[in-house]
Amino acid sequence: DSIQALRKALELIVVMNEEDGGYPDHVAEAFSYGQSLDGRKNLDDYYALSSDQRVELIDGQIYNMAAPSLNHQMLVLEIAVACREYVRKDQKDCNVYVSPCDVCLDEDDYTMLQPDIFMVCDSRKCQGGIRCNGAPDFVIEIVSENNSKNDYFLKLQKYQNAGVKEYWIVDPIKMRILVYDFWKDMIPTMYTFDDEIQSGFYPGLKINFSEMKKRLL
Repeated sequence: DSIQALRKALELIVVMNEEDGGYPDHVAEAFSYGQSLDGRKNLDDYYALSSDQRVELIDGQIYNMAAPSLNHQMLVLEIAVACREYVRKDQKDCNVYVSPCDVCLDEDDYTMLQPDIFMVCDSRKCQGGIRCNGAPDFVIEIVSENNSKNDYFLKLQKYQNAGVKEYWIVDPIKMRILVYDFWKDMIPTMYTFDDEIQSGFYPGLKINFSEMKKRLL
């Protein structure tokens, strides 16, 4: 079973490499990612930056974030509204948040993320209403051209290790969505913008990407 699962994962990586022109350096970086580095930045450095700078701090390294595109923001809005309606109806103990909101993922001094959309079902993680301390239950990242390797590799590892239950990578450039059900296994399911996607962990949460596809610029 383990060999079959590994083969399936490798086949998916090959497909992604062929479509994207290859990610050999990014794959290598993902495997080495998480090793401590000299001169790491911490939360003091993060908060010392100008408030108009959009950055994330990942294991002591600061990553700049460019202004999001119109397509990016449209997807964030549509997906967040669908998640909010689901929460109001079926998961009243959960809350949905959108970037820019701080998530101190590892509850340490070296990582602070701003997921595009995330759901938190343990209110103790958001005491004070300032930031989320610990792993959200559900995270969705919308891929931009300047941050694709972070969403596909760096954050993927971080979210899995921190205890996120479900992680979606929505890529409007490649017109695909990868769904990782970390609570079940590490093998993602690939969808397109012609699909309506059912969450694996939250029964009843469905996102219709075919409707959003019509609105992409």
